[in-house]
Amino acid sequence: MALLESDPEAVPSFSGVITLENPEKGDHQLTVNGAGMAPYSERLTHEGGTTRAGVDGAIPMSANEDAVKVRGETAEGTALASVALDDDFAGTVYDGRPPSDDGRFGIYAHREGAYTAEIRDESGATGALRVNPNPDDETIDLSGIETGKVALTEFLLRFLVETRLQVAAIRDDEDIDSVPTGQNIDEGTVAEVVAAAEENAGELVDGVDDAVAELLGEENEDSDDNGGGNGSLGGGVAGVVRAVDAAVLIAVAARAAARDGRGDDADRRLEGLRTRLTSLDDAVEGQGMPGELAGFVTGRTERIRPRIDAAVEAELDTES
Repeated sequence: MALLESDPEAVPSFSGVITLENPEKGDHQLTVNGAGMAPYSERLTHEGGTTRAGVDGAIPMSANEDAVKVRGETAEGTALASVALDDDFAGTVYDGRPPSDDGRFGIYAHREGAYTAEIRDESGATGALRVNPNPDDETIDLSGIETGKVALTEFLLRFLVETRLQVAAIRDDEDIDSVPTGQNIDEGTVAEVVAAAEENAGELVDGVDDAVAELLGEENEDSDDNGGGNGSLGGGVAGVVRAVDAAVLIAVAARAAARDGRGDDADRRLEGLRTRLTSLDDAVEGQGMPGELAGFVTGRTERIRPRIDAAVEAELDTES
């Protein structure tokens, strides 16, 4: 059943298709319910003709027993315009304007998904967060969601930290679902992965020592920063892990530059990150990695590239 808040009469579906005829022009809230299904809600603006709800007219829904509610709240001063929820495997499952109250919103999704939530504010700026529900989660709370270059470089770093943890799990023949992901990655986890990346691949990347030391709360005793960026990846799975570690370190430097208001430096680092990921793909394909590892790595690099592009294009908030 579907209901427009402007029309008190619910409309049934026919063979999975819902059509609401002749609604008034203007803003509406659409709610779709089904027996045993978690509800779907979206705010729409109808300007005449045909207005499609959902993702290109499709409205993905989850059974109540499989659904988790993703609740978000934007940071103060960030006016919510739209939310997209992209599953790593199923594609986009929500793309629209959720009903919201002062920047707070809620979207139901399948608990077994692994998602990137993209937030767009009223100025057109974007932000992104990873959302990986735990098996027993009924709700996931995302607070203080921000948009802009700083927010996107933060996302890139955490995405690569997540990637590093999962690649190591595959390398060690461990359960990939046993490592922290998404909203479960805290500052301590980031610091642990960055410290390991510095030890394993510090000589591969030039000019990141200050940013890494700042993140780890240490003093950079090597003011010359002699990494040089000329080290060798090495071969096999160990080389792939070193390549991911190098990408993590570049992301640390990009985030530090964005936080410091050095937009050009942040963009230079982001371009370097894009190049590093291309080298990672080449290494995976050229060395005949095990299928699970190769497919996982190339899938991750494919998903992160649009976010790198968005971070390069994003404006730097002068108040960050």
